[in-house]
Amino acid sequence: MRREALEMLVAKVAAVTGQDRIVIVGSQSAHGQIGWLPGPVLRSIEADFLLPGFGRSSVIDDECGPESDFFAEHGVYADPLGAGIVTLPRGWEERLVPIKDDQGKPSWWALEIHDTAASKLMAGRDKDMDFIIELTTSQSFNFDTFLQRATLLLESSHASGLRSRVQKLVNRLYTAKRHDLEKKAAEFLASLPA
Repeated sequence: MRREALEMLVAKVAAVTGQDRIVIVGSQSAHGQIGWLPGPVLRSIEADFLLPGFGRSSVIDDECGPESDFFAEHGVYADPLGAGIVTLPRGWEERLVPIKDDQGKPSWWALEIHDTAASKLMAGRDKDMDFIIELTTSQSFNFDTFLQRATLLLESSHASGLRSRVQKLVNRLYTAKRHDLEKKAAEFLASLPA
């Protein structure tokens, strides 16, 4: 999704929800944080919105979901998420990145890119692992910082799944011939509690 389309979607979600603090999680949070956007960010037609206090996700689905007129017209849609759907590292709220409009005022907030990668790790799908691997080519992404954020996931309710997700990442890094990062991820895996 291009930045212009995301900005249009953010404005629509803000209008529908009446909320002035719109938080993007998932791959679209990369906008405004890294200069070069990974392919999955640009190819995606959905943006994940973290809306823990908004209990009417059906309203968002109707107005800007995948079956909406908004999607038919603009080709992008919003996926509203509650706090229990996405696994985030402790302290993520303090690291949110304000994305500013032309006047320099925050128009929305993005999950910090290393927190995004940690969340993607826990989601564990092939596309999430691909996203992490593509992020490693960006100068704005630090693999060691990512592993530190992954450590914070040990305090989440989904901590028992961390070992299997890291093992999957190790395997994907091996396949991608990113042996330097594979070694770091394998060392991190070995440090995790059994």
